[in-house]
This record gives sequence, structure tokens and C-alpha cells, in this order.
Amino acid sequence: MTKPLAGDEPHVLAAPTIGAAWVGAAELVVYAHSIDFGAKGYGNLVELASLQHHVAGRLGVLVGRLVMIVKSAHVYQTEETYVRGILAG
Repeated sequence: MTKPLAGDEPHVLAAPTIGAAWVGAAELVVYAHSIDFGAKGYGNLVELASLQHHVAGRLGVLVGRLVMIVKSAHVYQTEETYVRGILAG
């Protein structure tokens, strides 16, 4: 789990890949070095949103934005047909 940062901002959490802040709403900003969007990207977003809703509920605040920053988003060739179908609608 994450530890509160020391200093003037008691409502900020930090970890190597996840940061959260709440000032009236729980915002979640995630930096991912690498995400497989063919098979795992959607599942990651669902779990992060679930965590965000849980934290917001425990804090009694609204759910804010969920921002995911990915350094290397990729799709494996074995997932190409599946992803192309999703993108085609």
C-alpha cells in the first residue's frame, strides 16, 4: 500500500506508479511503464476504477478523474484480430 507523503499536503498519496489526491473528489493518476492493451488494459482500468470508488466511498468524497499514462502501450500479434474488431465497433 502507499504511504502518506510528509509535508504540507496531508491528502496526497504516492507510490512508484500510482498517485491519488482528493480535494472534494478522489482523483487517481496512474503511470504504467508498459501495458498490454490487447488482453490486460481493460482489466487494469476496471480494477483501478474499483479501487478509486472504494477510496472515495471511505473518504466520503466524490469520484474524480481516472487518468492513466502509459509509456509503452502495446498489443501482441496474437490479440490483433480481437483489438481490430473492438476498434471497428
